[in-house]
Amino acid sequence: MAASRRSWSLSLMPPEIIQKIFYKTPAEALVRAKPTCKEWYALLTDETFINEHFNRSKEHFLRIFDTVQIMDPVTTTSSVSPVLDELRQHPYKITSVHPLLVHCDGLMLVGSYMWKCRDDGSRYANLALWNPVLRNIRWIEPSRSITTSDYHGIGYDKNNRNDSYNILRFASRPWEIERYEGDEPKVEIYECKTSSWRTLDVELDMDVNIMPFCVAVMGNMYWIAFRDEEEEEIIRGFDFTDETFKDICLCPTSYVNSHLSCFNGDSLSFLKQDQTSRNIEVWVSSKLGGGDGDVSFSKYFSLSCPDLPALQVQANAARPVYCLVKPKSVIVWCVEVEGKGTDKAFTCCTLYEIDEGGVKSKRETERNYLRDYSSAFRCGYVWVEPAKGITSSDYHGIGYDKNNRSDGYKILRFNSCPWDDVEGYGDAPEVEMYECKTSSWRTLDVELDMDVHIMRICVAVMGCLDGDSLSLLQQDQASGNIEVWVSSKLGGGDVTFSKCFSLSGPVLPALWVDADAASPVYCFVKPKSVSVWCVGVEREGDKVCTCLTLYDINEDGMRTRTVTKRYNVRDYSRAFRCGYVYVPSMIPLPWVRD
Repeated sequence: MAASRRSWSLSLMPPEIIQKIFYKTPAEALVRAKPTCKEWYALLTDETFINEHFNRSKEHFLRIFDTVQIMDPVTTTSSVSPVLDELRQHPYKITSVHPLLVHCDGLMLVGSYMWKCRDDGSRYANLALWNPVLRNIRWIEPSRSITTSDYHGIGYDKNNRNDSYNILRFASRPWEIERYEGDEPKVEIYECKTSSWRTLDVELDMDVNIMPFCVAVMGNMYWIAFRDEEEEEIIRGFDFTDETFKDICLCPTSYVNSHLSCFNGDSLSFLKQDQTSRNIEVWVSSKLGGGDGDVSFSKYFSLSCPDLPALQVQANAARPVYCLVKPKSVIVWCVEVEGKGTDKAFTCCTLYEIDEGGVKSKRETERNYLRDYSSAFRCGYVWVEPAKGITSSDYHGIGYDKNNRSDGYKILRFNSCPWDDVEGYGDAPEVEMYECKTSSWRTLDVELDMDVHIMRICVAVMGCLDGDSLSLLQQDQASGNIEVWVSSKLGGGDVTFSKCFSLSGPVLPALWVDADAASPVYCFVKPKSVSVWCVGVEREGDKVCTCLTLYDINEDGMRTRTVTKRYNVRDYSRAFRCGYVYVPSMIPLPWVRD
């Protein structure tokens, strides 16, 4: 009777009140509720409501290992769901490969840097779009060629966003292209709207070495990269509206032991932890989105204290994820290993809140008796099928055209090094775009800068700050000190990084346990404070374990330390395969609409 009365009273509420209530309700709860009321169902499936709900949603941490876990970094409440059977049963199992992961508007683009063929010679899909909240997935139609250096991205045209999302494919290293046939395109776009690939007339800059860790902000892709000739560490971007590559700005500091993320939805954040002192610096960029001109980083805050945790236990450990919620404060979810060097080692996932006073809180969210640091924090994957030119050096990204966001999301693939030791230089595609609206790849007429090498494995963590800027977190390997750099806003001119803050102290945790450890994830909640989730190693007598640890670090050091999970593994890289700062959304996959 009481439940009936509540339902009756809710139904009498004005629609605008119901809408306000739904805006404040997490996407996971709305999807789980499955309302039977026609009016409510119509509201929850309305595209305008979905987009507005997403714009109001806060960033969450996403972790994938044996389950899919979405955590609110502030309240630490989380939802847990099983990994889709389709992902477990696919040739590229989400728990057994090293996939790409990047999200745009809550849609995860996942790809494998490997490929397999069926008995008839056709390739299995190695790219997919996945919404972890709605639990639907769409495999992307393979393009004509695959290289081992392919890169991908996802985004949309800002002038026609309703036209669906597009996927970019390009090869970052043209001397590594494999399995090419004839004069194939270098850069391709897969249009989700038409489910087809098209070639872009884009020249790749082969002097640029692109790192694999990337972030999508406001429909465009951003990578930490290194320009060989000038020996510059830069932020490299791809604009899905103009369909061109751009050097956005210089990194605020060395990318070693740093992390890049999104800040406030329109900027970048750059978190760096000194490897010796473990001090943390957070930098925030100026707003993105105005043509990405005059973007620069400024230091947001620094955290230095004696007890800061290492956000990445070692180089091969999973990278931490972080977010900035409070001034001069960061929330980080990372992997730690306890009992390292003993037979009783275990891996744990730890959630930290760190501010100027040090670790404010620490909570272990999971523990597993594994020795694989990298697998304990395997986050946010799903596969997208290959583009026209798949190589071992492919890179991918996701975004959209800001001028027409409704036109759908796009996935970028490019090959940074289209060279193969046996075949040499080839004509496989270097840059391609997959448009979700058309479900097809197209080659971009984009000239790749071969002097730029995009980094696939990096010790600097790049993120998004405030949704329109970049952040870069770096930890010094010797001192453990952490630096966080923040870029100027993207899209509004020249982009530059400025140091946001630094954290130094004798007991800062190592955010990377070693070079092979998974990268930490981080976020900013308070000024001069960072929350980091990373892989660590713990020892209990002779027992060594990998643990996921959440640190709260500020200028006074480590304020809190929480072990979220332990694994009895020694492989740091698998413990935190990909920690990610993730915003849950109800945006459906471009192909899945009622």
